[in-house]
Amino acid sequence: MAVSGNTLTIASADLAKRKAMMRMLASKGLDALAYAFFVAACVFLVRLAIPDAKAHDGYEKWMQPHRPGLSCCNNHDCEPVEARYNEARQVYQALIEGTWIDIPRHIILDHKRIENVNFDGGYHACWNRTTKELLCFREAEPKS
Repeated sequence: MAVSGNTLTIASADLAKRKAMMRMLASKGLDALAYAFFVAACVFLVRLAIPDAKAHDGYEKWMQPHRPGLSCCNNHDCEPVEARYNEARQVYQALIEGTWIDIPRHIILDHKRIENVNFDGGYHACWNRTTKELLCFREAEPKS
């Protein structure tokens, strides 16, 4: 099989172009891999820096006293609140979104029920963020 000099030169040039293309693709692939590793490392570090957000773990069993079977919490409706008891009016008030609001008696959770455990001893309220309807209120544990 005879190969002329021109064909060999074209084949060599073509081979050189292919090698250059492969190097470029490999380089881009490594760049993409390095970027993916960087993003994964950032996500990992952020997760380490921020405490594990299990804020609603304690609320998951709370059910609305006035609507049996309906949860107090929809994974974003409950949180610790500042609250007080108004002796003169015999009503709890909670600071919800910057306003003191009277707590209706029918939404106060029964502290004797095991599912209504107060996991940190403080006051907690659950409300619909759209309608602002109060759903549940958990009294603080008495101070010893």
